[in-house]
Amino acid sequence: MAMNPREIIENIRMIKFGIGSPTVNPLANDTHHAIRELAAGIYQKDLHFVMELVQNADDNEYEDGKVPELQFVLVDEDLAGYGVQYTLLVLNNEIGFSRANVESLCSIGRSTKKGRRQDGYIGEKGIGFKSVFLVTHHPIVISNGFRIGFSDSPTESTDLGYIVPEWVEHPTDVELSSFLGIAENELPSTVIVLPIRQDKVEIIKKQLFELSPQLVLFLNKIDKLSVRELRTKRSAGSLDGSRNMSVHRRRTAPSELISRMIPNDCSYSMIQLALPATGKEVSFHVWQQTFSMVGDHEITDRRNINMYKITLAFPLDLNSNASEPTLFAFLPMKNQSTGFKFIINADFVLVASRDSIRFDSIWNDNIFQNIPEAFMSAFTCLLKTTDNQLEEDVYRFAPDTSSNATSNQPWLAAVIDGILQRLKVSSIVRCAENIGQQFSVITDSDIYSRRYSPPFYARMVHPMFRSILEKAQEMNFRCPWLTENRNLYIVDAECQGKYERKLTDFDVRHFNSQEYAAFLSENWLLSLPDELYVELLIFLSKEVRSEDLQYLPLLKYFDQESMLKLLAPCDKNTISLYIPENSTDMSFLSQWISHFASWISVRFMPSNIMKIAKSISEDDFRSLYRWLGKIAGVQYLSVRSYVTKLISLQKENVPLSLSIVHLILHAVETGYVGNNKEFSNLPIVDSSGTVHMRKFMGTVLLPASISKWPRYDLASSWHSHILCLSESYLNVPSFLKGRVRHDLIVKYLTEAMGALDIFDIKNPPDAPLTLRSHLGLSGEELTLFLAWLKNLWYIPPKLKMSLRESEWVKTVKHGTRKPSACFLDLGRWKGLLLAGDVPFVDTQCFGDLRSFESILKELGMVTQPGSSAAAAVAAHVELSLSSGIMQHSEGQNDIAKRWYAFLRSEMWMGWRNTTKPVIWIPDHSSSGTWRRIDECVIHDRKGLFHGTLCVLDLYYRNEEILSFFKDNVGVAETPNAGMHCLLWINWSERKTRITEEECQNMWSVIAEGWGLLKQKRSTELKAFYSKCRIPCTSSSTGAEQILLAQPSEILLSDDLVLTEAFQKAFPSLKFAWYPRNADASAWVDQLVQCYKDLGVNQISDVVTVESSKGLTRDMYFETGSIGRGVYRAILGYLTGTSCNVSYQTRKKMVRQLQNVKVCFMNDVGKVSYTLCIGGKVYSVDRDTNVRWEKTERTMYVRTRGFCNKARVAYEVTSELAKGMVGGERAELVNGLRDWLLMSLAVHFEDDAVKDLLCAYNMRLTLEDEALLQEGHIPVETVLFF
Repeated sequence: MAMNPREIIENIRMIKFGIGSPTVNPLANDTHHAIRELAAGIYQKDLHFVMELVQNADDNEYEDGKVPELQFVLVDEDLAGYGVQYTLLVLNNEIGFSRANVESLCSIGRSTKKGRRQDGYIGEKGIGFKSVFLVTHHPIVISNGFRIGFSDSPTESTDLGYIVPEWVEHPTDVELSSFLGIAENELPSTVIVLPIRQDKVEIIKKQLFELSPQLVLFLNKIDKLSVRELRTKRSAGSLDGSRNMSVHRRRTAPSELISRMIPNDCSYSMIQLALPATGKEVSFHVWQQTFSMVGDHEITDRRNINMYKITLAFPLDLNSNASEPTLFAFLPMKNQSTGFKFIINADFVLVASRDSIRFDSIWNDNIFQNIPEAFMSAFTCLLKTTDNQLEEDVYRFAPDTSSNATSNQPWLAAVIDGILQRLKVSSIVRCAENIGQQFSVITDSDIYSRRYSPPFYARMVHPMFRSILEKAQEMNFRCPWLTENRNLYIVDAECQGKYERKLTDFDVRHFNSQEYAAFLSENWLLSLPDELYVELLIFLSKEVRSEDLQYLPLLKYFDQESMLKLLAPCDKNTISLYIPENSTDMSFLSQWISHFASWISVRFMPSNIMKIAKSISEDDFRSLYRWLGKIAGVQYLSVRSYVTKLISLQKENVPLSLSIVHLILHAVETGYVGNNKEFSNLPIVDSSGTVHMRKFMGTVLLPASISKWPRYDLASSWHSHILCLSESYLNVPSFLKGRVRHDLIVKYLTEAMGALDIFDIKNPPDAPLTLRSHLGLSGEELTLFLAWLKNLWYIPPKLKMSLRESEWVKTVKHGTRKPSACFLDLGRWKGLLLAGDVPFVDTQCFGDLRSFESILKELGMVTQPGSSAAAAVAAHVELSLSSGIMQHSEGQNDIAKRWYAFLRSEMWMGWRNTTKPVIWIPDHSSSGTWRRIDECVIHDRKGLFHGTLCVLDLYYRNEEILSFFKDNVGVAETPNAGMHCLLWINWSERKTRITEEECQNMWSVIAEGWGLLKQKRSTELKAFYSKCRIPCTSSSTGAEQILLAQPSEILLSDDLVLTEAFQKAFPSLKFAWYPRNADASAWVDQLVQCYKDLGVNQISDVVTVESSKGLTRDMYFETGSIGRGVYRAILGYLTGTSCNVSYQTRKKMVRQLQNVKVCFMNDVGKVSYTLCIGGKVYSVDRDTNVRWEKTERTMYVRTRGFCNKARVAYEVTSELAKGMVGGERAELVNGLRDWLLMSLAVHFEDDAVKDLLCAYNMRLTLEDEALLQEGHIPVETVLFF
């Protein structure tokens, strides 16, 4: 019966190590130390145990369809319980351990992979797994049910370590799957658990992540390799909880085209290494070639192996990491540096530590000898295959001869030399296909060899020469040498540009001077376009020796028949060539030379030659000129010397003088003459044909046809200061028509002869220059005129005044105006005024005038809000009302509103009390009228003046505009007293009856303004005195009907007792009207004064009193005073809000009680009152129980025993109320009487009255209280009962 895994372990422990036997193996201790020393000596680096584990995994067996994968997981946990801080897990999805594998772990040199090298196994030495003891004391292997642990310490029972197995329980599969975050059935078949020694943690952390991803390139089976660090205990400064490195290998088979090119003993594939952690993918072209082992070798375990493979990996990434290993023996040899840009992998024989190659091995020497052949096969395939991604970049893989890596590595030097020797004799140099050269099959029938040449037949050329050939090919001017020559080929430009140094290593040479000269042919040079010809000349001047060009027809020129020829430098003594000194345009001098043929004869090279050379580079131009002079004696023909000789020949010949000017003009235009002043001392021909040999001392003006001054109306006084040039200066020879522009002529005449346009005059005369609209000046012309004015340092007074008052400024909607009446919009008005409101300058005509603001302001133009703008707006308004513009202007109402709003914003006061009609009153149509200030008023809230005044708030709703009319213009806010007086006169003449409301509305204003009217003594007041009729009432018509009467016909009811007496007796008597509502009490006192001033008498002033019959002092039974309680009661009532009686009026009322005495008698008696009014006399008797005679300052009261007390109390309080209040406040009488009756009930005792006031929530003011404290007021009041 088969044993289970645990039984197998126990069996090995008992059979192999004698565990359970009473004796101990005497060699155990020595064996233990031998294993330790062997492992430590062979594997000198801690990281080697990782490589051994990778090797073991790659040698393992895997199920079909499963991607072989190896994982290293470093965790900060003690998973096995050995007291460590970190554990390394090695996870491998192989088929799992067998008993043979377990027994191999428990042995030395008994690997299960021995003898399998021909199958690609890379393991050797037999103790690879033992290297884990470099980093752990207790490794554990979990696979196929085995849970085996080892220890580097000798066991008590065997005295052996390293290879003695023991069964372990932890970590369990559940613990591992839980920690890794996967299901238990997802655990790989083999898990190696390595509790890491503390002194090895940091080294492993560092070196694990130094594993090269390229390691996977040459592994036989492993396609996925990953390294992870899982942190479950994050430190305070840690930024993340884990890090990882992983690589996934994918193979791509070559295309069918490439496959056909690959020999049978070779293979090629594309391998992509995906690096998920970085998101990158690295690709390699991998070439593998099989070679036979030649001769014998010393490797015993490879005696039966006759074949081996060399693999080369070429990275597609041009920026691949140079620090990555480039030499592999299936695993990277980090100690071997080659300096190659590709990776070599082969089955090298290694030293015992497996970290470097043995160089004393015959086996390895055989591999080294075949590396160049493998490289050449791969290089050729990659180079000539058009569907790969390398193209010319394949040259970078060629070894660098300057590498320092060969200094101490003879094998490497031999490999490099072997590669270079093969490259030098192979068709590997790519030749240019864009210059027209033709190819033939050089070495074989492969079509891809047509564009490749062996280095010996390839030539590198100067980039400038290549550019010429490329351009010639594009223009279909291919050089014959490229089609006739079959021995030399020009290298491809990109290939030469990138790998010139590599090509030099391949023995590819550059063209020499003689080869360049032999390349050229006469027909090709003649056919070349000028641009290419010039480039070729510049190239030859720099790169080719002159002696190699002496007999080559090279330099173009025109013969006498204007035929283009070539001159060989050796013929320079036969033909003299010239070029212009300051230009490459031969046509200039050639035309003038025929014009002046009797003086100078010249033969030119093509004019375009030097012009093109100068356009390329000034340095190239100078260098080329020096070379032409040296090689063929080419000279300049100086335009200056040519012109100078012509000037010396002229006398007073006008045509000759003009032609010389035209020659100079042409020279200036084409750049032959640098400035116009060089030939400035020439005679001047004026418009009359006169020649002025001497310099004119006045101002020389340009010819009229090219000058701006004729467009402006110059004053005649200017002509004495100017001289106008002849128009003949503008008539250039026919061959210059359209070539010498007028602006060039103007410039020359200005600079050489000092001629000016009007706007170039810096010191204009002090003479008027009147601009008018009839001149038809455009906006551009006017702007030029402004520019001239602006640049003048001083404007003479007469000139300035004429411009300020001339109407030459075009406005948007107001025609042509003078500058002082115009506004300029520079973005500062912010909608305060619009183009239709005032004359804004038409900027569409003028353009942007910002730069002319200062000069326009100097001419009086308004450019921004301010006091000057307000004055200009006001002037425009006055112009509008005088010209009648507004009656026919659309939107005039809105325009007026903007006027007044702007004037208000600037607090314009210029119309204060003006007599001009400056107020626009719109009507309901599209027009309106102008009104004076005295014809307007801001508000008429009572609607009395709508028919006689213009009430502005009916037309203008904007409070700011109304404030402008009131505060700035002086329009009355409301109709004043004078206006009301005039209106009342008007009513008096038209009406016989007035309503209460009309009367109150009218007289309230007259009364309140009466004092001011009297001060002004206005005409309205005089008319009012003479024509006013007073409102009045009579008992006969009733109080509701208000009559009008002359002041002398009515009375003021200042004493209601008298008034009632006379009204009762004579109902037709008229008394002045008083308002009957309490709201009018504020102005009723002024109304009384107004009535008095108009001549209305108070009834108390016109009534005479006859003494009572039989009334003497002896009849008085008792006398007394009216004391403080009465005063307090009256003041308390009148202070109430319903009475609305001012303090001064209250004081006046109660002062009537001052020093009044009360006399009690048995019979008060009968009194007769008489008055005379309107020429009539009225008398009335009065017989009562109480009578207050104000003139006597006495109140008579019938004695208590002789009358009805209630009747007396009523009459006493009525007499007091009527006597104090007066007719102007008759509405207060009844209320005051009732209040006094209540106070009389407590005998007018002061304290009692106080309580009454408090009970009725009545309070005296501080002024009233102070009044009561006056000394003349008695404290006690007489007892009436």
